Amino acid sequence: PESVTKINYNAIGYDENEEMIPGTVIVGAVGSAAEIYATDTDADYDVANEFTFVTYAVYEKQQEYNALDRKYSGMYEYAIVDGEGMITICNEVENILEVPAEIDGTKITSIYYGAFLSCSSKTIILPEGIKKIDENVFAETLEHLTIPASCTEITGEEPFLQLPNLQSITVNEGNTAYSSEDGILYNKDKSLLIAYPALKTGEKFKTPETVKEIAKSGFCYNINLKNVELTAVETIGEYAFEGCTALEETILPDTLKKVDKNAFLGCSSMMGIRVPDSVDEIAAYAFGYDYDEELANDIQANMESYAELGEDVIMPYTVIEGFKMYVEEDSLAHRYAKDCGI
Repeated sequence: PESVTKINYNAIGYDENEEMIPGTVIVGAVGSAAEIYATDTDADYDVANEFTFVTYAVYEKQQEYNALDRKYSGMYEYAIVDGEGMITICNEVENILEVPAEIDGTKITSIYYGAFLSCSSKTIILPEGIKKIDENVFAETLEHLTIPASCTEITGEEPFLQLPNLQSITVNEGNTAYSSEDGILYNKDKSLLIAYPALKTGEKFKTPETVKEIAKSGFCYNINLKNVELTAVETIGEYAFEGCTALEETILPDTLKKVDKNAFLGCSSMMGIRVPDSVDEIAAYAFGYDYDEELANDIQANMESYAELGEDVIMPYTVIEGFKMYVEEDSLAHRYAKDCGI
């Protein structure tokens, strides 16, 4: 459990001869003592743990997957749940893949967690009839994705995060939950921008007037954007622009109210930003921070010491040298800048 704050040498995963038990899996929370223990070292005993660590969510998915009655057909593995088909694994390698609407006469209505991770197709067209797409479904090779009108559920807060080659997401006409424009994924009424693909081309982007919120990791790791104007946005989600290393300018509107944690983390080319006094919530590391490799290495080498100091101390981020914030005096943004040494 997450309540455990320290696990000593040899506590878990060793036999009576103090030898590591092969295949031991440690299940816990990210950043917890469990994760530290999985690969922890002890200089006094000259030992380095080599256990597999997985999060609670991943472990539950593994258990769920193992309980499925899975069937095989060509390059596909699938399961039948309540009379409907669910693709669990696809091993196709063709460049353009049109996923079948039926396998062995069973109508496919959902795509399971991680199902296309071993599929190297660059373009994937999902068939009408698909109602649900799990998170973490696709491999890094994916460039273009077509979502059918029938799909009304895409699970997870960051369903397209680990896709560095993704250039476009297209939603077919008639979808009641999602929409797309110029390869960008929105909810139906375009009030929420869900995903701006990491490899989408173009140096400038202006949000439609309808967009009120940028989803968690919405623009995360895009490598081409240099200028973004958020015309009527009220909320910028966690990690929204994380790792957008080419981003130089972001224009924030007077409608903006909330900027969540790490929103602009790692935007190393952006040396300044004007923050309107309409903003009444700014979370940790929202503006002006970049990754600090030297600090990260020091944390890794002295993990237990840093862990005892608390989570806020061990984040490997430092303020970008020369970064400036243009703010109203005595506003929340002014206090944030002063607190951070910006």
